Amino acid sequence: MTPRLDWDASTDGAQRAARLVALRALDDVTDAYEKIARRDAESIHDFRVALRRLRSWIHVYRPCLDDTLRKRTRQRLKGIADATRDLRDLDVQIAWLTSERNALGDARLDAATWIISELKRDRKPAWQEFRNSLRRDFARTKWALRKELRHYVTLHDIRDGDSVATMRKVTASLLGEQAAALAAAFARVRSADDARRLHRARILAKRARYVLEALSAQGPDLSNVANELARFQDVVGELRDAQLLAHRVAREVTSIAAERTALVASELVYRPSGAMDFTRVTADSPFDASLSLLFARLHDRISAAERAVTVSLGPEANGRLVGALATAARRFGDHT
Repeated sequence: MTPRLDWDASTDGAQRAARLVALRALDDVTDAYEKIARRDAESIHDFRVALRRLRSWIHVYRPCLDDTLRKRTRQRLKGIADATRDLRDLDVQIAWLTSERNALGDARLDAATWIISELKRDRKPAWQEFRNSLRRDFARTKWALRKELRHYVTLHDIRDGDSVATMRKVTASLLGEQAAALAAAFARVRSADDARRLHRARILAKRARYVLEALSAQGPDLSNVANELARFQDVVGELRDAQLLAHRVAREVTSIAAERTALVASELVYRPSGAMDFTRVTADSPFDASLSLLFARLHDRISAAERAVTVSLGPEANGRLVGALATAARRFGDHT
């Protein structure tokens, strides 16, 4: 574990302070890792969030960390994060379908039970891939991060005296850059259907949010801005999750439809005369009424998420969000 060394944004250099925060974030990742004893969604979620916080901090403060933090280490950290993605998506999809089935009843939403079983089947190899990634890379990546973040190198120009860029000054500049990047990302998003550009805006909001949360004890009003960024992140994340589930349901329905067609064709080809047996076509398949209800629920979910995203993309809403982040950056830099 990292020694609980104190730091102050107004007096400490950015290289030292950024490393202390990163090392504490790594401690949180390690704690979350040690709690992954079962395949439960909650412990995996906690690990994923802790990992996101660490990676976001490292990304934003990369100018202060690159003198010792190697590219290979950052890539390994990214690889571990990537290994959690499929598992996380499956857990979210299973949770939503289970909630819908419990609310509407098994009889009315039998299709949900069928799709949940398919998702759980896919979760087993996703879990194994996740565990393999952790066994292969986590220990050495953690060790490398601790080693590389434990020291730093500073070059001074003799013409500039002995001044060191403080954490407060550097953070104000970096947060200002994040605000400008977020504004540019908003300007490029055409609509709620512009998934790629919308995802980019969400990533920028997430990074800024995690930085503000890590610094909340060092400056005024940072938590309030972080909460606003979190709301935008959640709105866009809900749309993405709903769309991913819709694609998965469509894929499963297409698959079962193809199986039905093949069975009908086999009856016609191999049993052209006499009584024909179509029981295999309907057996073990979700009822059409149940599928229709599931489609309707998904449609309502996606429509509601699209409306919320559209509101958040309006000039007033995104201007207020960018303005709040820019103001927080200035106030943090001016705070004494």
